[in-house]
Amino acid sequence: MKKKHAALLSLLLAAVLLCGCGSVFDKEYVAIDDYVPTVQDPAQSGERVTVRNFTALKQAIRTLVSNGETEGSIVFDAAYDGDTTEDMASACWQVRTQDALCAYCVSNIAYDLSRIVTYYEAKVYVSYATSGEEAESIIKLPYSTGLERLIESAFEQGQTKLVVLINRSALSAEDMEGTAARVYRENPATAPKAPSVSVNMYSGANMQRLYEINLRYGMGTEELAAKKRQLARVTPFEQLNIEELDEAERALAAYEYLVDNCSIADEGQGGSIYAALVEHSTDSEGAALAFVELCRQLKVDCQIVYGQRAWRDHCWNIIRVNGDYYHVDAGLTNADINASFLKTDQDFWESYRWDVSAYPVCSGALTYDDLAAQESPAEEAPQEPVRTETRDIFEIFLDSVCLDDALLTYLIDILKRRSEPEFAKLSHAAARTELKLDDFLAWLGNMELLAGEDEQACAAIMDKCLYRLEQEGEMELIAALLSGDETTFKLFRTQAPELVHLPDATYEWYCRHYLDRYYPVRFILHHQGIEFPRA
Repeated sequence: MKKKHAALLSLLLAAVLLCGCGSVFDKEYVAIDDYVPTVQDPAQSGERVTVRNFTALKQAIRTLVSNGETEGSIVFDAAYDGDTTEDMASACWQVRTQDALCAYCVSNIAYDLSRIVTYYEAKVYVSYATSGEEAESIIKLPYSTGLERLIESAFEQGQTKLVVLINRSALSAEDMEGTAARVYRENPATAPKAPSVSVNMYSGANMQRLYEINLRYGMGTEELAAKKRQLARVTPFEQLNIEELDEAERALAAYEYLVDNCSIADEGQGGSIYAALVEHSTDSEGAALAFVELCRQLKVDCQIVYGQRAWRDHCWNIIRVNGDYYHVDAGLTNADINASFLKTDQDFWESYRWDVSAYPVCSGALTYDDLAAQESPAEEAPQEPVRTETRDIFEIFLDSVCLDDALLTYLIDILKRRSEPEFAKLSHAAARTELKLDDFLAWLGNMELLAGEDEQACAAIMDKCLYRLEQEGEMELIAALLSGDETTFKLFRTQAPELVHLPDATYEWYCRHYLDRYYPVRFILHHQGIEFPRA
């Protein structure tokens, strides 16, 4: 599921977890190897390391590899606890095969074992399968938190390889390939066409896994860059004031643009976003990918659906409008808007087939005829105009600030110092309106009061969970939950006392009522010591 504020949350986590904010979030999560206690820490003399047991021996070899050394000396203390010959062979084998980083980087570990009067000394020789530059480019994560953003960035930069070492991961190579494919489907403008993805996985102890993600774009570097530039120039809504339109009207604008500017070819004939938006001819997959991007530009939640129409492979979209989900199919020849826009599951079930367990239920009541019959937003008398306008402008402001790491850090600093003048200047720059600091905090602190009962309940329950984890020092788990890691949430909900007895507390429930709103932002600011007035 593509989350409404995925990019915002990614920036928040990066800013709060990594910047100097005087909290436990300042911890630099780059260390991968668990600390293995030894009887005594290895004593070092120059490049020689003295070990007194098997655990220390393995650690010495792992350290040698981690430092990228090609050779080193290990001295066995006279009181070494074990068989030096057997232990040396076993330690080299275990480090080589049971450490994900070593399995990827090292081609061989050899040694010479010599007796020197009262002790043994081993000369260790390491041969590497990767260059030093390749080893340095490996990205290290404690959990899968931030993985999707790394993959998205790789697409954006046209990388052909991404190597990620995750200290705790349950993802298989196939899972990682599926994750990469999903990330592209949610961000199709990152590449002119869907890259082919292959993953090599190296496993270590305690669920440590290294993933070598290989990406192929089907074109050279220069062609790829040129096509991305062409794709980036497709911005048909720059002159459209989207803030004056509701979500349904924005979705309609995206649908009409695509239908008017792209012809539909047979399936498998140019199914790419580039073909749809630049060459103006594609199949249903290309049209669906293009619709995702157009909806992104118009701030409409949208995902692609892979299924069948008339018993043939076909792609279309599901959008979220005013909290409800609808089918949209712009990938039809001579598309009839009444038959392909704002449709429910029941509407589509006669001609379409899809994995209903993999997609949200589409049961909204709005139809195209309803939309066409509505008066324009300018002529309508909005309900509760003050509350709606205030809410909208704060959302605009927060979204704009979170597009830039520096602005986000600056906002946190302003809120900590409660600098009203600086907040007014920042809000004017980000939202073209001078907002009041206390009004912003009051809105963020009480925004669930403007929501339905389900969102209110979810916000209260998840806040309680996160505050408890905060008190317990489970900051890495909090980061994983706030990043939207589905595996982490599903495991957490089976153990958390606040959730275990709630059958409705599904991942979709969590995304829809908590992650897709601004509650994670509020929690992170709360953790930074910022207080919110309560209604």
